[in-house]
Amino acid sequence: MLNTDEFAQLESAVDDYDKGLHEKAYETFAYLAEKCNDDESQYYLGLMYANGQFVEKDISLAEYWWKKSAGQRNQDANFQLESMSMSTKNSRY
Repeated sequence: MLNTDEFAQLESAVDDYDKGLHEKAYETFAYLAEKCNDDESQYYLGLMYANGQFVEKDISLAEYWWKKSAGQRNQDANFQLESMSMSTKNSRY
């Protein structure tokens, strides 16, 4: 669980992400995901890797971060993993 300062950092990073300030958002998300094991930051890192925002597009890393996040019961990450699984199954046919 994030403390008050870390939660404020997360809110700021989400705002930066929404404004397209991906480099700044990435730095904060990475810090909180690794130092605090924050599921929301892990979810956003997954999005950034899936979409190639500030980082090179890397579906394996997106899946890695979403699995960490979903392991903490983050529903958005769970949805992304399920969507990824469905699109993989559909592309086989």
